[in-house]
Amino acid sequence: MHPKIYALIELDRLVLSREHPELASALKRACHDGSLVRLQPGVFADPARVTSPLRLSALCRSVPHGVLHGRTAAALWLQEPVGVPLELAVRCKIAQRQGVSATIRTIPTEQVR
Repeated sequence: MHPKIYALIELDRLVLSREHPELASALKRACHDGSLVRLQPGVFADPARVTSPLRLSALCRSVPHGVLHGRTAAALWLQEPVGVPLELAVRCKIAQRQGVSATIRTIPTEQVR
């Protein structure tokens, strides 16, 4: 695996291809050989370090304008295990993601925590 990918994984636990376009082919190769796993489109992580909180972080990083809501938000607020599908509110349609239920709606800013 590319040395810069190792450094990014150690620093942030996630690597976003849009933040590092120069690593696009290296990320694909690492995902293909099992060194990395794709958690969301363009979001990669070390498969040995994947946890539920990391999956939530990957979703939030891949859809920065999205807001976790419904059962997902309630579970986080109550510090309970988060079930699947993850519920996400978005302002416009996004590509379908495995394990994610996206609803098109606007959440008022004052209700976002």
